[in-house]
Amino acid sequence: MPDDNKKAKFQDIFDQLGVGDLKAEEKEKFFREMSEVVEMAVIAKVARILSNDEKIEFEKLTSDEDQQKFLAAKGIDLPAIAMEEAVAFREQFIADTNYIAGRVEQKKRDQSNQ
Repeated sequence: MPDDNKKAKFQDIFDQLGVGDLKAEEKEKFFREMSEVVEMAVIAKVARILSNDEKIEFEKLTSDEDQQKFLAAKGIDLPAIAMEEAVAFREQFIADTNYIAGRVEQKKRDQSNQ
């Protein structure tokens, strides 16, 4: 979980996602899982951008710094891709949550009308 300076920012995100009142341990778990999903989306997007030869060359690089330089040289803005994927995750999570909440409400209404 991020340090204290970032907790308020993440609390806002948790609130937007509807999980703001989870216990601290649950928020940490959610944050880790959310980070993994976003990281996998970033990796997948970068993999779609690189050619097969570039992927092989990239996989040979051992340091994060070399990997970032390689991607930058190819015109790949990793922080921008990470932000795009995080926003996409947030939007999809909110949409899914709203859909589920709507279906639950509809089911309750249907049951009360029977």
